Amino acid sequence: MNKNQIYIVVAILIVLGGGLYFLLSQQKSAPSSVVTNFAECERAGYAVGESYPRQCWTLDGQSFVEEITIEFVKDKYTEELMAINGVVGVGIGECAGNSCLKVFLENDAADLLRQLPTTLEGFGVVTEVTGPIETLSPPEAVTVLGEMTCLPKIGTGPQTLECALGLRGDGGRYYGLKNLERTGYVFSEPDLRFEVSGVLSSEEMFGPDGNRYDTVGVIDVTAIREIRN
Repeated sequence: MNKNQIYIVVAILIVLGGGLYFLLSQQKSAPSSVVTNFAECERAGYAVGESYPRQCWTLDGQSFVEEITIEFVKDKYTEELMAINGVVGVGIGECAGNSCLKVFLENDAADLLRQLPTTLEGFGVVTEVTGPIETLSPPEAVTVLGEMTCLPKIGTGPQTLECALGLRGDGGRYYGLKNLERTGYVFSEPDLRFEVSGVLSSEEMFGPDGNRYDTVGVIDVTAIREIRN
């Protein structure tokens, strides 16, 4: 066997050895978990394509498509919708039994409605006129006197009947409340008046039906006191 033949044989052995090593290393590092959906496929480390919606492929030829949820679509488009002059809020609602986006408007002017989509990524978009929404900036420390009640909602569409506990101030305005539990207060009896202290922000509250609660803001409660006559 001459030198050229030896070189050829050695080269072939190197190529075969490299290929065998690559195959063995791929099998060793391949994910072994059972995959039934896109999230599991991605977590297992399989290849994910940057199409839209994204797809994930396993080594045995299965492919899974990422599910697009209404929450994902809302988060993706809220900033864009809120940038339209006259849009005052974006929520999630139910339209003919299906999830949809609700866009809350100051008015129903034709030029405003023309700027809004009717669907986004397969989900319907509906509008509701609520008028201007009062905002507070920056958050401020407040003490409000009033009574605990179920917060009312804005809107004329279908509404669920859950009770979101809030405060109706003596001036007739409603406030959402959060972090009540950290005050350690336990409501002892109905029809009491309260003094609520905390930080008031312009945060909005929406019910599961997508309708906005008619509040001037939300108080991050730091103290609460019963007021007895």
